Amino acid sequence: MRMRIKDRDAAFRKVSVFMDTHPVPEYLPIREVSVSFRVKLLFKSLRHVTAFACVLLLATGGTTAVLAEQALPGDSLYTYKVEFVEELIEMVLSVSPNAETEWQVKRVERRLQDSIHSALDGQLDEKSAVLLVQRMEDYALNVHNDITELVDHGEVADAADAALELETSLDGYHTLLEQVSEDLPDSSSILSTMDFFIAEVIETHDEAMEVRTMLEADVATLVESDPELVGEQIVEAEAVISEVAEALEDTTTDMEEGMLREVKLSMQNARSFLAESGRKLRLGQQSEAFEAAQHASAEAEGIQELLEAHEVFDGEL
Repeated sequence: MRMRIKDRDAAFRKVSVFMDTHPVPEYLPIREVSVSFRVKLLFKSLRHVTAFACVLLLATGGTTAVLAEQALPGDSLYTYKVEFVEELIEMVLSVSPNAETEWQVKRVERRLQDSIHSALDGQLDEKSAVLLVQRMEDYALNVHNDITELVDHGEVADAADAALELETSLDGYHTLLEQVSEDLPDSSSILSTMDFFIAEVIETHDEAMEVRTMLEADVATLVESDPELVGEQIVEAEAVISEVAEALEDTTTDMEEGMLREVKLSMQNARSFLAESGRKLRLGQQSEAFEAAQHASAEAEGIQELLEAHEVFDGEL
């Protein structure tokens, strides 16, 4: 992949301006959390993003970009992390509408991950929560706008995938936030802030669900015109479920009981949706089979998010 000259120049101008206005302090206080802890989170967030974006990120940001992965709201490098590192990745991915939309979903997840880190550190104050909510809602709105654009260009299946991915991610992180909140002591000063943040996540999830529901008629029309899509979706669901089943064999032994129960229920739902898609397909109900297979994939991908969170947060969840 080669950046256009004007995009490259714009990227380097942005680097220069940002570094001039946000110099890195000579002394950078380091949290009592390993750098690899945050770096692992960054590359998990980028697992579907182009390799070029990752190389560009490291080439332009270097050590500062790596250190910024530790940053949470209120830290000196947090603005650098969100407004430079992530914006630079977005600039690279703007050449592909699907990749850009997926990155916006990942940015929603990254702000939710920031909220969990802050809560576990006891640092999720009201100002930080409001900032995180604002960014989360902005990225979710970007996803909704991208979905509209995809539909306008006839990419209904990709739009439906993006809508379901956003809805599933918000649902999964809502579960994690609820668990973190329940584990906090009654005397914790951030309980009320957590309640506010969780309520905002629920509202954003409900909006995402409405967008996904509105696409159902378009998806039904698409599937009726291209029945092969159903088979492809079922194969994809089977592959994701199989991958998750293998991962579960190595992960569930040290998982907290509440989270383990949630994972097992989601896995049961994924297999039920997959079985339903097969039944609907045999009955000739193409759109219903496609939708069931989509939900099977979404449930399994939701488990992947939970497992990654369990690994990234070093078993604290």
